[in-house]
Amino acid sequence: MNEKPLFFKYSPWKRKEPLQLLLLVFVIVPFFIEYLLNDYLESTFQNDLYAGILAGFIMSIVFTLAVYCLPLKPQRLTWKEVGLSSFPKTYWGAIGG
Repeated sequence: MNEKPLFFKYSPWKRKEPLQLLLLVFVIVPFFIEYLLNDYLESTFQNDLYAGILAGFIMSIVFTLAVYCLPLKPQRLTWKEVGLSSFPKTYWGAIGG
């Protein structure tokens, strides 16, 4: 009767990693980036569009680094564990133009 949910039974991650990511996504990023940094960027650029674009770019960097540093690097896993892989070499010609 005391079974773990199916995800944690077969996953290389424990409950700690998803909770750390949720804390980052729902507590740390909204306060520091969406509130404090965005206000600073709006006063610096004097333009909401530029400030929002830069804040979004910074958030994407923070989220990508968090996925790498929190669940992947300590377990010595690759990006394939979260579904990312490189394109085949034959696709790069069409991608590059």
